[in-house]
Amino acid sequence: MRKFVVLSLLALALVAQPAEAATWPRWVRPVGQGQVVIQFERTKVSTAMWAELTAAMKAWSRSGRVEAVPVARCKDRYRYCVRVTEYRARDGKGGRTLLYADPRTNRAWYGEVRVNLYYATTKATRRKIACHEVGHAVGAVHRTGNTCMHDGLTSLFGSPNGADYALLQSLYRTAGS
Repeated sequence: MRKFVVLSLLALALVAQPAEAATWPRWVRPVGQGQVVIQFERTKVSTAMWAELTAAMKAWSRSGRVEAVPVARCKDRYRYCVRVTEYRARDGKGGRTLLYADPRTNRAWYGEVRVNLYYATTKATRRKIACHEVGHAVGAVHRTGNTCMHDGLTSLFGSPNGADYALLQSLYRTAGS
Protein backbone atom coordinates (compact mmCIF):
# COMPACT_ATOMS: atom_id res chain seq x y z
CA MET A 1 0.00 0.00 0.00
CA ARG A 2 2.79 2.39 0.92
CA LYS A 3 4.50 1.78 -2.45
CA PHE A 4 1.20 2.59 -4.21
CA VAL A 5 0.87 5.88 -2.31
CA VAL A 6 4.45 6.91 -3.11
CA LEU A 7 4.01 6.06 -6.79
CA SER A 8 0.69 7.92 -6.89
CA LEU A 9 2.24 11.03 -5.34
CA LEU A 10 5.15 10.86 -7.76
CA ALA A 11 2.79 10.58 -10.74
CA LEU A 12 0.72 13.50 -9.47
CA ALA A 13 3.84 15.65 -9.04
CA LEU A 14 4.95 14.91 -12.59
CA VAL A 15 1.54 15.81 -14.03
CA ALA A 16 1.36 19.05 -12.03
CA GLN A 17 4.68 20.37 -13.36
CA PRO A 18 4.38 22.98 -16.11
CA ALA A 19 5.26 21.56 -19.49
CA GLU A 20 8.22 23.00 -21.34
CA ALA A 21 6.89 24.73 -24.45
CA ALA A 22 8.59 24.10 -27.78
CA THR A 23 8.55 27.85 -28.39
CA TRP A 24 7.97 30.87 -26.20
CA PRO A 25 4.22 31.56 -25.78
CA ARG A 26 2.77 34.41 -27.78
CA TRP A 27 -0.40 36.43 -27.87
CA VAL A 28 -3.09 36.30 -30.54
CA ARG A 29 -3.40 39.32 -32.82
CA PRO A 30 -7.14 40.01 -32.98
CA VAL A 31 -8.75 39.92 -36.42
CA GLY A 32 -9.12 43.44 -37.79
CA GLN A 33 -6.29 44.85 -35.68
CA GLY A 34 -2.83 45.58 -37.00
CA GLN A 35 -1.25 45.14 -33.59
CA VAL A 36 -1.49 43.05 -30.46
CA VAL A 37 -2.21 45.46 -27.60
CA ILE A 38 -0.70 44.28 -24.32
CA GLN A 39 -1.23 46.26 -21.13
CA PHE A 40 1.56 46.33 -18.53
CA GLU A 41 0.12 46.95 -15.06
CA ARG A 42 2.36 48.74 -12.59
CA THR A 43 1.84 46.70 -9.45
CA LYS A 44 4.85 47.13 -7.17
CA VAL A 45 7.56 48.95 -9.07
CA SER A 46 9.85 51.83 -8.12
CA THR A 47 9.75 55.05 -10.12
CA ALA A 48 13.27 54.51 -11.54
CA MET A 49 12.50 50.98 -12.72
CA TRP A 50 9.07 51.95 -14.10
CA ALA A 51 10.71 54.69 -16.18
CA GLU A 52 13.00 52.08 -17.79
CA LEU A 53 10.11 49.65 -18.29
CA THR A 54 8.03 52.38 -19.96
CA ALA A 55 10.94 53.21 -22.28
CA ALA A 56 11.31 49.50 -23.11
CA MET A 57 7.57 49.25 -23.89
CA LYS A 58 7.93 52.16 -26.35
CA ALA A 59 10.97 50.51 -27.95
CA TRP A 60 9.20 47.16 -28.46
CA SER A 61 6.10 48.96 -29.76
CA ARG A 62 8.20 50.22 -32.70
CA SER A 63 7.92 46.73 -34.18
CA GLY A 64 4.56 47.66 -35.68
CA ARG A 65 3.00 44.38 -34.48
CA VAL A 66 2.78 44.89 -30.71
CA GLU A 67 1.69 47.88 -28.71
CA ALA A 68 2.95 47.64 -25.15
CA VAL A 69 0.92 50.05 -23.03
CA PRO A 70 1.84 51.07 -19.46
CA VAL A 71 -1.25 51.29 -17.23
CA ALA A 72 -2.07 51.76 -13.57
CA ARG A 73 -4.60 48.93 -13.79
CA CYS A 74 -5.44 46.57 -16.66
CA LYS A 75 -8.96 46.79 -18.08
CA ASP A 76 -9.20 43.00 -17.83
CA ARG A 77 -6.57 41.47 -15.56
CA TYR A 78 -6.82 38.07 -17.24
CA ARG A 79 -6.66 39.06 -20.88
CA TYR A 80 -3.75 40.80 -22.61
CA CYS A 81 -2.47 41.94 -19.23
CA VAL A 82 1.04 41.65 -17.79
CA ARG A 83 1.43 42.53 -14.13
CA VAL A 84 4.80 44.02 -13.22
CA THR A 85 6.44 43.65 -9.82
CA GLU A 86 9.89 43.92 -8.25
CA TYR A 87 11.78 41.65 -5.95
CA ARG A 88 15.27 41.62 -4.49
CA ALA A 89 17.26 38.40 -4.35
CA ARG A 90 20.74 37.14 -5.15
CA ASP A 91 19.40 34.46 -7.47
CA GLY A 92 21.51 35.08 -10.57
CA LYS A 93 18.58 36.51 -12.54
CA GLY A 94 17.94 40.10 -13.55
CA GLY A 95 14.26 39.29 -13.85
CA ARG A 96 11.71 36.70 -14.73
CA THR A 97 8.81 36.72 -17.17
CA LEU A 98 5.96 34.24 -16.98
CA LEU A 99 3.36 33.96 -19.70
CA TYR A 100 0.36 31.83 -18.88
CA ALA A 101 -0.70 30.06 -22.03
CA ASP A 102 -3.07 27.40 -23.30
CA PRO A 103 -0.84 24.28 -23.47
CA ARG A 104 -2.62 23.06 -26.62
CA THR A 105 -2.09 26.24 -28.65
CA ASN A 106 0.78 27.97 -26.80
CA ARG A 107 -1.28 31.19 -26.88
CA ALA A 108 -0.76 33.55 -23.95
CA TRP A 109 -3.69 35.07 -22.10
CA TYR A 110 -2.01 36.66 -19.03
CA GLY A 111 1.52 37.36 -17.85
CA GLU A 112 3.83 38.54 -15.11
CA VAL A 113 7.14 40.40 -15.27
CA ARG A 114 9.29 40.36 -12.16
CA VAL A 115 12.37 42.57 -12.11
CA ASN A 116 15.15 41.92 -9.64
CA LEU A 117 16.42 45.07 -7.97
CA TYR A 118 19.39 43.21 -6.49
CA TYR A 119 21.11 43.45 -9.90
CA ALA A 120 19.46 46.66 -11.15
CA THR A 121 22.01 48.90 -9.48
CA THR A 122 22.78 51.21 -12.42
CA LYS A 123 20.74 52.87 -15.13
CA ALA A 124 22.38 50.57 -17.72
CA THR A 125 21.40 47.38 -15.87
CA ARG A 126 17.87 48.67 -15.24
CA ARG A 127 17.54 49.48 -18.96
CA LYS A 128 18.84 46.02 -19.97
CA ILE A 129 16.59 44.15 -17.52
CA ALA A 130 13.53 46.18 -18.50
CA CYS A 131 14.07 45.69 -22.23
CA HIS A 132 14.82 41.98 -21.84
CA GLU A 133 11.78 41.18 -19.70
CA VAL A 134 9.37 43.30 -21.76
CA GLY A 135 10.79 41.52 -24.81
CA HIS A 136 9.86 38.15 -23.33
CA ALA A 137 6.41 39.48 -22.43
CA VAL A 138 5.73 40.44 -26.06
CA GLY A 139 7.01 37.08 -27.38
CA ALA A 140 10.74 37.50 -28.02
CA VAL A 141 13.23 34.74 -27.16
CA HIS A 142 16.87 34.75 -26.09
CA ARG A 143 19.31 35.60 -28.88
CA THR A 144 22.93 36.52 -29.27
CA GLY A 145 24.24 39.72 -30.75
CA ASN A 146 23.68 43.41 -30.08
CA THR A 147 20.24 43.07 -28.54
CA CYS A 148 18.74 43.30 -25.10
CA MET A 149 17.50 39.72 -25.66
CA HIS A 150 21.08 38.47 -25.19
CA ASP A 151 20.73 36.39 -22.02
CA GLY A 152 22.39 37.49 -18.82
CA LEU A 153 23.90 40.72 -17.58
CA THR A 154 27.28 40.27 -19.27
CA SER A 155 26.01 42.30 -22.23
CA LEU A 156 24.20 45.50 -21.39
CA PHE A 157 22.56 46.23 -24.74
CA GLY A 158 19.48 48.16 -23.72
CA SER A 159 17.27 47.97 -26.79
CA PRO A 160 15.83 45.54 -29.32
CA ASN A 161 17.39 45.42 -32.78
CA GLY A 162 16.10 44.88 -36.31
CA ALA A 163 16.12 41.09 -35.95
CA ASP A 164 13.94 41.40 -32.83
CA TYR A 165 11.42 43.52 -34.74
CA ALA A 166 11.51 41.05 -37.64
CA LEU A 167 10.73 38.23 -35.20
CA LEU A 168 7.64 40.07 -33.94
CA GLN A 169 6.59 40.82 -37.52
CA SER A 170 6.80 37.10 -38.22
CA LEU A 171 5.11 35.96 -34.99
CA TYR A 172 2.16 38.29 -35.41
CA ARG A 173 1.91 38.32 -39.22
CA THR A 174 -1.48 36.61 -39.34
CA ALA A 175 -4.42 37.97 -37.37
CA GLY A 176 -6.38 35.45 -35.32
CA SER A 177 -3.52 33.01 -34.88
